Amino acid sequence: YVAARPAAGVQGSSPGLAGSDEVLVVAEPQLEQVLGEGAERLATFQGTELERTSYQRPFELVDIPDAHYVVLGDYVTVEDGTGLVHQAPAFGGDDMAVCKRYGMPVVNPIGPDGKFLEDVPLVGGKFFKDADEALTEDLKARGLLYRGGHYEHSYPHCWRCHTPLLYYALPSWYIRTTAVKERLLEENDNTNWYPETVKTGRYGEWLRNNVDWSLSRSRYWGTPLPLWVCGNDDDHITCVGSLQELGELAGRDLSNLDPHRPYVDDVTFACPQCGGEARRVPDVIDAWYDSGSMPFAQWGAPHRNKDVFEASYPAQYICEAQDQTRGWFYSLMAVGTLVFDKSSYENVLCLGLILAEDGRKMSKHLGNVLQPIPLMDEHGADAVRWFMLASGMPWAARRVGHNAIEEIVRKVLLTYWNTASFLVLYANAAEAQGQAWAPERLA
Repeated sequence: YVAARPAAGVQGSSPGLAGSDEVLVVAEPQLEQVLGEGAERLATFQGTELERTSYQRPFELVDIPDAHYVVLGDYVTVEDGTGLVHQAPAFGGDDMAVCKRYGMPVVNPIGPDGKFLEDVPLVGGKFFKDADEALTEDLKARGLLYRGGHYEHSYPHCWRCHTPLLYYALPSWYIRTTAVKERLLEENDNTNWYPETVKTGRYGEWLRNNVDWSLSRSRYWGTPLPLWVCGNDDDHITCVGSLQELGELAGRDLSNLDPHRPYVDDVTFACPQCGGEARRVPDVIDAWYDSGSMPFAQWGAPHRNKDVFEASYPAQYICEAQDQTRGWFYSLMAVGTLVFDKSSYENVLCLGLILAEDGRKMSKHLGNVLQPIPLMDEHGADAVRWFMLASGMPWAARRVGHNAIEEIVRKVLLTYWNTASFLVLYANAAEAQGQAWAPERLA
């Protein structure tokens, strides 16, 4: 890093800053790009020498105690920008990891609606993306903005309504799947995959890099997370395994209770550890856990129909699209291994995706979805069947469109139909003349 004064004549966005005696720090590869050719070098040093150096933050809008000093992170590049970035642990995975390493607090001034909290000065109540200009203008007015501009870059948007998305840190409940990582790898070794490359490639890599499963979701509908937390001590957590167990804890018959929200939320009981009131946490369970529980949950096992379940577990064969390697395929194997120490399936066939004619994934949002029944009504069910059977291996992606199906009709079905019609015509003619039908005479 270099401490330097801007080159003479270099004009920033804040006239009072550019050309002054202000000393700025930038990554050395960006010196001329940021401060101009001829910038006056005053000192050169390693980034590690700045570690824990305190600084005055540009905004005082949110109270963040004991957090304004330089930290080190290896994800910051020196190819663009200045080589220094502010940390926002509530809104970025890299930032969160760095701040956790330094024991910094995680502060979030934005509500779940994507707007700054009302009590935040200057931008309170604004949608987070709409606050950009006000914050930039405030920096400029106070002479803290050396240079500003607009950068075009890819940014995640909701695929339904096109509004910008916000990475948002939330507290969550986890399953420690890393504790059974080796068993998952063993179960994968014992599973037959078609194609084999998924077993050691896409799916195998997913297992080898396994992280704990974030189980909870902040939604209203779904399977309620069966955790009751004591009001006197957050460390007193009761995990309830059935309605019968819940009824025993609550001291009443709950066999007819609808186990969904809001009904289950009304059930409280005395904390088994201290006697305080225990209430259910508001979260529901990741729907993929429901999918992974299907092999035993469909029978009510192990509480009911245990013999039926044991006779059908594990499944000999399952089949889904390749994009389920991190979804259904994983949840089935993870839940089965966690609960029964055995994967839910022995053989799995990965199907290729059905794509639009131009190679894009079909989506109602894009308007390129082909409904199967109208497609069969127009071209015939046999044409669609033949296309699906003859257009490559099951795990190969398929581009489906009217042109492809029409080609099947012309080159395959009409050829077959004409051949069959020719056969029937001459076979009937021979029979009408009292001649024995001999296929070789038609050749």
